[in-house]
Parts: sequence; structure tokens; C-alpha cells
Amino acid sequence: MLLKSAAALRMLLSLSFAAGPLAARAQTVSAACKPLLDANTKEISTPHHAYSTERSSPTAAQATTGEMITTATESFLLYKGKWMKGLMTPQENIAQMQENLRNTKVYECKKLPDASLDGVVTTVYSAHSENDMAKTDTQLWVDKSTGLILREEIDMYADEGGGKRHISMRFDYKNVQPPPGLK
Repeated sequence: MLLKSAAALRMLLSLSFAAGPLAARAQTVSAACKPLLDANTKEISTPHHAYSTERSSPTAAQATTGEMITTATESFLLYKGKWMKGLMTPQENIAQMQENLRNTKVYECKKLPDASLDGVVTTVYSAHSENDMAKTDTQLWVDKSTGLILREEIDMYADEGGGKRHISMRFDYKNVQPPPGLK
């Protein structure tokens, strides 16, 4: 299931963000990563509609697309044209990311020059993380006025013969509703 896969991989491998006090993880997370942690927590906690495109490499011709809707209390995935309830609530996603961060061996972040994304001024960040399963490089565009993530580009390098994967995600926070027939 792609989007479930992309969302899970994003949580598990890419940014491994977590909510909560930064001091408890000072040996793992630098102060440069705090704005990304805050943006990711805010994104998960804010109703949104995420659209993903995944390729086995950034230049691969074949791409798989997916969608996910997150409300204040539930998540929903579009799989093979049918919406289904997600496996984790937003609160469970945050708890899982806290656990993932504790298992991250390397986690480095850097602020890049600001950029305009569809007419919105954004702060751009890059992040690099490593754990037992993969190494990940991510670039994020965070809306300067709302603090919400608008776009992510993720390159993942799996350690066990998984090769390289590229995931593009964009987020929409307007008029988010559960899919018809699901609540």
C-alpha cells in the first residue's frame, strides 16, 4: 500500500521528528532541528490533506501516487481508489515519532535560504537522518506565517538492498474533511 508505505516511511525513516521537551534528547537532536520538530508536530496535529508521489529513484519514469487525510482525531488513506481508515491517530503518530527519534543514530538539520512556494514565503530546511534501516535526506518548505509544512522532498537509501527511493509530498490545510462515508 503506497501511501501507507510513504507515510510510514516518512515517519520511520525520513525526519523522525518528535514532540515534547528537547532537553531529554539533547545528545540526539541539535538546536538546529527544533524548528523542524515543531513544524512536523504542528503538521500532524493540524487537519490536512497530503498528496504523495513515490519513485524508486528521483529520475524513475514510473511513479506511484497516494493521498492521506488527517483530521483532529483520525487519518484516512486512499488505496487502489478506495478510502480506508488509517492505522494510527495523529496522537499515535506523534508518539511513534518520539520512539523513532530515540532510535535515530544521526539527526542533523540545516536552515537553507527562504523561498517562495506557490506564492507563499517559506523557510526551507534540510535534514539528514540515519537509523538501523536507512539513511534519509529531506528538504522541507515551511510556511513562514503559519509554521506548517507545505512540501517535502525525501530521498531514502535503504541499508538492506532496498536501493534509493524518492518521495514528494505536498500538504493542503484548507477545508479538510473525512472522506465521504468515513468518520
